[in-house]
Amino acid sequence: MLDGCQNIVSIGLALLTLYLFVRWANIFVKKKRYPPGPWGFPIVGHLPLLGGELEKTYLQWWKQYGEVVSFRLGSWKAVIVNGYDAVKDAAERSDDVFSGRPPLLFNKAVTETFGGLKLISFETFSPKFLHLKKIASRALKNYMLNCDYPHEDLFRDEAIKLSNKLFMQGNKEPMQLASHVELAVESMVYQMFYGKGKEEEIEANVQEVVDAMSYINKFLNADNSVNFMPWLLYLKQGKIEEFKQAILATDKVTKLKAEERIATFEQGQVRDMVDALLAFSNEMPEEENAESFPRAYLIHQRVAFQTAIFDPVCRTILFIILYLTKYPEVQERVNTEVSDVIGNDKAVGYKDRDNLPYLNAVILEVMRITSLVPTALPHSALHDTKFRGYDIDKDTMVFFNLHSVSHDKLFWGDPESFRPERLLNEQGHVDKEKRFRILYFGAGRRRCMGEMIAKILVFITTATLMQRCSFKKAEGCDLDTEPIRGAVYGPKPFKVIVQSK
Repeated sequence: MLDGCQNIVSIGLALLTLYLFVRWANIFVKKKRYPPGPWGFPIVGHLPLLGGELEKTYLQWWKQYGEVVSFRLGSWKAVIVNGYDAVKDAAERSDDVFSGRPPLLFNKAVTETFGGLKLISFETFSPKFLHLKKIASRALKNYMLNCDYPHEDLFRDEAIKLSNKLFMQGNKEPMQLASHVELAVESMVYQMFYGKGKEEEIEANVQEVVDAMSYINKFLNADNSVNFMPWLLYLKQGKIEEFKQAILATDKVTKLKAEERIATFEQGQVRDMVDALLAFSNEMPEEENAESFPRAYLIHQRVAFQTAIFDPVCRTILFIILYLTKYPEVQERVNTEVSDVIGNDKAVGYKDRDNLPYLNAVILEVMRITSLVPTALPHSALHDTKFRGYDIDKDTMVFFNLHSVSHDKLFWGDPESFRPERLLNEQGHVDKEKRFRILYFGAGRRRCMGEMIAKILVFITTATLMQRCSFKKAEGCDLDTEPIRGAVYGPKPFKVIVQSK
């Protein structure tokens, strides 16, 4: 009898244990439904599977696994969000859950380099971030509306200087344009922030800035193992120090100019972008909280603006010239439109974009096909959430696949083909729906703050060049549109013949 009771008790305990285990599994395991994804490796995750062409790998995963794909970058959980609808839904969530920034190594290195001051690009989502972004946006608007020397005049003057240099040096012999475009854009950005004139200050330092930006671009590349496996820091400490030195090189000259502007600032005067920022910093107390920022912290954000404008704009203009040269029939149509609408002498303005729909379509098509920053900077989940029926854990790294939006075959038909006319409607105007499908500057709260000024700069520079120059393929010189990959994609070196019109 006693044995029977013991057996019953044992069976009961076993059943109770099984019941509790099942309940635990339901609560903690079965209720978690993570996005599908490829098999990875221990420790390194999926880093070995990404290859050198990330955007193509991600497109393949989209096709195989769907809109949301789960993978791992070293010690980090990650998801890639694919397609226009999914990217827009994720980026524009009302709870902003995917607007965080992961504390990656490069983020920490930048902050350490600047003595603890963070750039808005790397600030995680918070009331502080929102307030800082609002102030920076107001400062940019203040500059654009009230600057003593209008920004469009500045961009046009420098574009004319660029065109003169190009057809003086490239009229007969093939020439590489990169250094000239870089100097012109750096000159525009420099004068935008630190006042008109003194071009010699820029020319003397531009190569150092360009080289530093190139190094930073490589370091920030999405497959950089040091960013995702912190234990490698002990093996690659030298790389981190080189990265910090590259950051300091981009700020060496401009820091002195900022200090000069601060010393001569007068309330109500807007000589440049630094003045526009100072106008807001003077109204704030020195204590830093969610509603105020020290002057040094606010002025420091000029670095984020300069970086966000200089490198992408340079690469965009070079890509535009590359595609116009590779497709002479497109260039001829642009030249005809510019000649008919603007002529050879009229000053180009941003308002002319509506009267130059084909040129506008060419710029947009270059932006679409190149996908300069194919997955944007990485975001992170601020808390546990669900998306498209899947669980996303807090601190998961989130990538928005902007390349998938601009290369969606269902929408674009032949996304690998360069066809500017695809962006024009039956009336010959730029198609709004298609224009909004090109998320060149990101989406949601993390959309690039410098988008408007970058668009103006690119348009005025391109229109002015087309008004004054023509670009021809040189015999034996390759025009390869396959990009050099990094955090920001760019064209391979190429040579063209430049002629005046």
